[in-house]
Amino acid sequence: MNSLALTDNIGTQPRLPLRVTVYKVLAGDLIHVQTPNEESLLIDCGFHRGKAILEAVLGQKRSLDVIVVTHQHLDHFATLANFVSSSEMRPRIYHSGVSYPQGYTPSVSLSTCPHYGGLEAPLWQQYSTYISGTHRWKLIDGLSDVKVSNLLPSEQFQVESDGEYHSLNRSSTPLLIEYAGHRIMIGSDAEADQLIGAIERNAVTVGLYIASSHGRPTHNDASALKALNPAFICLTDSFEGSDFTKHYRKAVPGVDVRSVNIDGSQCYSFWSDGRVERESVEVYG
Repeated sequence: MNSLALTDNIGTQPRLPLRVTVYKVLAGDLIHVQTPNEESLLIDCGFHRGKAILEAVLGQKRSLDVIVVTHQHLDHFATLANFVSSSEMRPRIYHSGVSYPQGYTPSVSLSTCPHYGGLEAPLWQQYSTYISGTHRWKLIDGLSDVKVSNLLPSEQFQVESDGEYHSLNRSSTPLLIEYAGHRIMIGSDAEADQLIGAIERNAVTVGLYIASSHGRPTHNDASALKALNPAFICLTDSFEGSDFTKHYRKAVPGVDVRSVNIDGSQCYSFWSDGRVERESVEVYG
């Protein structure tokens, strides 16, 4: 079952829906998952300014249970320190297995975003405060009713140098979220051949696909999209003048494609009961 348009029940008591919110940020990805048992997961910590997104993610609970940094590019961990320090409960952090010495700063920025304003070095130095070790995770522990798995748990990759941008892409950990028959896939920045292999090995079909590499068609092969057969696709692209939606509509006829950039919105929430909500959240501060 790959539809998001069903309501699940235990006996006569309706279950609360799973919610996945995709935020537009100034650079990268920032995806919040709220489980039916009010567990709070943040998938990547893209760069933004101000506190509006922080407050929206923390919500009334004021804490995060889990943060996943899918790979070590600045636009996926830039606000990690803000979320960890603001959470009333220390979140469990999962990452791709790439760590760096304390105070490390790469010789190149590994980002083309113009919005950092000279903050690249201190943001990188904060990274090693929270990320350590080389363990590559398979499943997120301690969640009720929701299964979150890494689709590339045994991926072989090598970061040859701190200037090797694409080798860090290959360390990405695309996620599969499963709840009561619903499946959601987050592509991260995995390369096209990696996604094709993961989809074939796991026979994955999904209701919602959050596209790899912010929606770049080069990372999201048409045959893989057809195999996934999603009802919804969400793009996190923030490239000036870009419109990748045609690629997805051609690959999966009838699919509902949403873009946090092209649509002029700031975030989309996708619910497991079939609702899709669009709202504006300030990203500049």
